[in-house]
Amino acid sequence: MWQPKNPKQAEEWQARIDAWQQSGKTMIAWCKEHQVSEHQFWYWKDRLLSKKESSRPSRFVELLDDSPSEGGVAIQFQDFTIQLTTKFDENTLRRCLLTLRELSC
Repeated sequence: MWQPKNPKQAEEWQARIDAWQQSGKTMIAWCKEHQVSEHQFWYWKDRLLSKKESSRPSRFVELLDDSPSEGGVAIQFQDFTIQLTTKFDENTLRRCLLTLRELSC
């Protein structure tokens, strides 16, 4: 993990970044107004914010799907759902779709 060589300088840049975030201005406008180099600002912002984020615990949670899966698709039409596995019968699907078409008319 990155550590600043000069902690005081890092604190000063953190204060600048905080002031910019609270200002509601674009980074470019804030830098011009405070006579700060955009390149230096980007450098310190990237370093300090990435340091903060790396010290945070991860917000990702692994989700496991333990339901049996045969693959396939689900077709939804109004209040109807037709669940198709990879081994569906085409004739049955055709009859279901024809029935749905008749009901919607």
